[in-house]
Amino acid sequence: MQAARIDRYIKKQEGLDSLTREDIERIQLEKLNRLLGAQRLRNGFYKDLPGGLGSLGELKELPFTTGRDVAENAAGMLMTSQADIRKIITEHTSGTTGRAKRVFYSEGDCEDTIGLFMAGLGEMTGAGGRVMICMPFSGPGSLGELIAEAIRRIGGSPIRAGAGLSYGAMKEIMERHRPDSCVAMPVQLLSTLRVCGRGTLRSALVSGDSCPAPIAEMIEGILGSRLFHHYGTREMGLGGALDRQLNQLADQVGARVLTRDVGHDVGGGFGSNGIVIDFRVRSLDTVLRILAGG
Repeated sequence: MQAARIDRYIKKQEGLDSLTREDIERIQLEKLNRLLGAQRLRNGFYKDLPGGLGSLGELKELPFTTGRDVAENAAGMLMTSQADIRKIITEHTSGTTGRAKRVFYSEGDCEDTIGLFMAGLGEMTGAGGRVMICMPFSGPGSLGELIAEAIRRIGGSPIRAGAGLSYGAMKEIMERHRPDSCVAMPVQLLSTLRVCGRGTLRSALVSGDSCPAPIAEMIEGILGSRLFHHYGTREMGLGGALDRQLNQLADQVGARVLTRDVGHDVGGGFGSNGIVIDFRVRSLDTVLRILAGG
């Protein structure tokens, strides 16, 4: 069986001939301890954390970083000079008042992102592929530009459609440029496929919003192939999981807001006094329904 591109990417980055779960956890612990040590020396926001951990299991003993922490201490979390910042993501989370959350990316961060995108997109397209990108193009380092650069580097041709287009405009672009693949938000992709019909695309990747199983099944039914999913900062929590109201709800029900891995460590998903953040958690109503067993 051929190794997944992401496995080959990690092996190349880390100089490994093989890749096992033990290798991944060793690399994670080494890099985490390097980061913790650097934060201690820097005397920034995380200066009070331990200088290193004995195992990944000790992660659950560290305090959570809240949405308020990100909003009020963004500069204190930087690990580089502000002069090295290439891109800033600003999140005005729904239901949150006060200062927006800002996350900074250096040139190295953007290069790492392109590398990861190359590994992921390479599973559905390659040299000669034409990929329609229905994501924001807001300047250098924007999501759309990073995806386009990844496609160029694997030998494909990016088609810059952008975000927020009408379905008529999407249909016109698809008829004019004849893409093989598409990167878009789930509902936008489903609606466009319904307008354009089966056989329009060979493959697609959804990102930028959650994609419930019924939506994915409908897309795959029209697409006629497997749908690829990518969960970025918004789906993993920056846009909602760290929201102040969600943390308040957790306090009310005696739960902690957990990452997916920590949730597994406490034995249990949504029923073990932990609100485990994954693609289903998009609102407080969703959390309440999950806690109620829905």
